[in-house]
Amino acid sequence: VPGGSYSHLDEQAFPANTSDGLMTPFIARNEQVLEPGAAVCAVLADVGWTLAGECARLVGSLPVRSDVVEVVRLGANPFSRQTRIRIETQGPASLSATLVDALGRTVQEVGRRVVSEAQPWTLDLDGSGLASGTYVLIVRGGAEVELATFVVAR
Repeated sequence: VPGGSYSHLDEQAFPANTSDGLMTPFIARNEQVLEPGAAVCAVLADVGWTLAGECARLVGSLPVRSDVVEVVRLGANPFSRQTRIRIETQGPASLSATLVDALGRTVQEVGRRVVSEAQPWTLDLDGSGLASGTYVLIVRGGAEVELATFVVAR
């Protein structure tokens, strides 16, 4: 939504003195919001707040996130040539790992693996052909996505 972000709602879509006006980037003179609306409650739930009272009623029950995928650093970070990581799962998963640069461009398809049980996948990130900078490892396991930041230093 134009004007919206991860921390604010669009001022045009959620005008002043409405229940969802609480999360807009600007506050009007004498504006007050005494009860948050459904959109505000949903934003609070998305960022990890536990909902109660009217917010819990408005949003309803939310699925509990289970951490199916976790990236564990075993090697150095920052690194120059190579570092080791372990990807852990709580159960069967189809995993993929991709390294992207700070602009979101794929610089390395690290690998893919299907695990039938909760088996760790240990692999090495090769930084020898990468420029100095910050990179993000994106690990996908089913519907779960885990991100880990790495720095290549020369």
